Amino acid sequence: MDDETRARRRRELLEGRKRLPMYATRERLLRELEENETLIVVGETGSGKTTQIPQFAHEANLASGRVVACTQPRRVAAISVARRVAEETGTELGDLVGYAIRFEDVSSAATRIKFLTDGMLLRECMVDAELNKYGVVMIDEAHERTLQTDFLLGTIRGVQERRRGTDAPLKIVVMSATLEASSFSSFFHDAPVVYGRGRTFPVETFYVEEPEDDYLDAAMCAVCQINEDEEEGDVLVFLTGQEEIESLGRLLRARSKLANAASGVRRLHVVLLFAALPPEEQMRVFEPTPPGSRKIVLATNIAETSLTINGIKYVVDCGLTKQRIYHPRSGVDELVVSPVAVSQAMQRAGRAGREGPGKCFRLYCESVLNSLEPHVKPELLRTNLGGVVLQLKAMGVDDVLSFPFIDAPPKEALVRSLELLFALGALGKDGKLTSVGKKMSRFPLEPMAAKAIIAAANEGCGEDTVAVLSMLTTDSVFKQHERGAGGVREKNTAREQHARKEGDHVTFLEVFRAFQGCSPKRRKEWASSNGVHLRSMLKALDIFKQLSRAAEGEGVEMKSAGSATAPLLRSLVSGYFLNTARKQADGSYKTMSTGQRLVIHPSSILFHSAPEMILFNELVKTNRLYARDVSSIQPEWLAELSPNVFSIRKE
Repeated sequence: MDDETRARRRRELLEGRKRLPMYATRERLLRELEENETLIVVGETGSGKTTQIPQFAHEANLASGRVVACTQPRRVAAISVARRVAEETGTELGDLVGYAIRFEDVSSAATRIKFLTDGMLLRECMVDAELNKYGVVMIDEAHERTLQTDFLLGTIRGVQERRRGTDAPLKIVVMSATLEASSFSSFFHDAPVVYGRGRTFPVETFYVEEPEDDYLDAAMCAVCQINEDEEEGDVLVFLTGQEEIESLGRLLRARSKLANAASGVRRLHVVLLFAALPPEEQMRVFEPTPPGSRKIVLATNIAETSLTINGIKYVVDCGLTKQRIYHPRSGVDELVVSPVAVSQAMQRAGRAGREGPGKCFRLYCESVLNSLEPHVKPELLRTNLGGVVLQLKAMGVDDVLSFPFIDAPPKEALVRSLELLFALGALGKDGKLTSVGKKMSRFPLEPMAAKAIIAAANEGCGEDTVAVLSMLTTDSVFKQHERGAGGVREKNTAREQHARKEGDHVTFLEVFRAFQGCSPKRRKEWASSNGVHLRSMLKALDIFKQLSRAAEGEGVEMKSAGSATAPLLRSLVSGYFLNTARKQADGSYKTMSTGQRLVIHPSSILFHSAPEMILFNELVKTNRLYARDVSSIQPEWLAELSPNVFSIRKE
């Protein structure tokens, strides 16, 4: 790009900035921030609050030469916003403007505006409890009430109180896209609220007359009908998860190929958006729609508020979302599909009215609205708090029950988390962090995964355990196939090629070793012929390198047990002993901790073999409770490797 083109682009971007609603509020925002240590900003998605307010704060030197941090609940938002702001400031990404997400940091000593996930800023708190490098911290999308956001709100309030009266006070901006500002204001001692002018156009809403049996089929019909009957404009379809998105994506692409180009119907340009998608592929949603096509974005609730996708005029909403629910009594996480809240339904519809009048097609009856919860239930009230409690302990907070959460989580959940950490050996009987707990807290992983790595040192299989956890962290390694009978996804043939009788974890290790053993030139060809995503495997390799460095830093030798699989499985049992189940007479399984009934997911290597006892990584609830990522283990390992739990249960 030559200097003249670059200058023209800067002028265009500046004109675009000036048209944003937040730009009109600039002087008032800066005045309020000068006068107050905390400010709550309410502005609809697309108003420019995420891209503009960090720039305003930097330009006005409100951070006093320190860094302006802006947190995001999701990685894709942190990356996309950082890229946009770097472009608007005319600087290279990683220079003035940078970002940090788990396993990736694109920032430097020169960075003064930094976008990062909530979890990354929390990890920085563990290294520097006062967050001295930051002068302003902005917490974006606070209305989503994710676990990490709520944890960060309590943490950052404490940092602000400790820095008050020093020569380096901390300013906080809490940004929300919904009108639930009062709870944030009262949490920060009646902080003032600034309402940014919205920029929304009317959205016409349509409902189905009868409940849909198959909302995936209904979504496909809705997209095709929009393409045939409606004027130009792109479509955003909200679905619950990766499997549905990939399945509908294949169906729509096939349908579009069959459509007769001469019929005048636009070709469908289908792009996918879900958390497990590699960042490079997530960025495709922002690319311009090819001429003569209509862009169809198939997304999870990641597209509700975190991102603004230009060109969207039509929204198709299935009315459902996938939530992680934690059961304190069983200590097990469950992935459940449940109806959206009214606030989510409104956010989804609003995506159609960002640039002009739009239409929202809801795949449920209008009467359903009356039965929906008004707001999203904070994740803190329904999720596993083990990681949060471990981080609190690592930050020196001994009395976790008195930590200032904006909504106090159930006491039972906190107590269960303390019990889990004790069972993992992270806490001693005095409630203080043990040497093992200190090591665990330094891994960017959930406590159970961190413990598995530490246990691998004793088993002599650090390299194998880190490889498997890298594969599990990456997600979506295997390419998916069409759904088989009963709507259940069929097995991946590549998974079966490398299948090991011990189960999915050893199979993951085989795939990782095979890929790692390929020369860089052959990897693309290998991934294609083995039915795995090249980008996911490269990401797994990158995570493997980073986790290996972290493990070596904690004294875990990167050794492989070779063909012996018991060491790997024993390491996993040391961390995931609560995720174990014994086979019953009818072929189903009962969890060892609480007796929950479940079955092995059809995508598992072990679906047809049904061993006596299994370890699993995830529970998914549809019509039944399914265990995913399953391995066969020896019953006697439990008592040997988790004596704290079994002694507790026998008392």
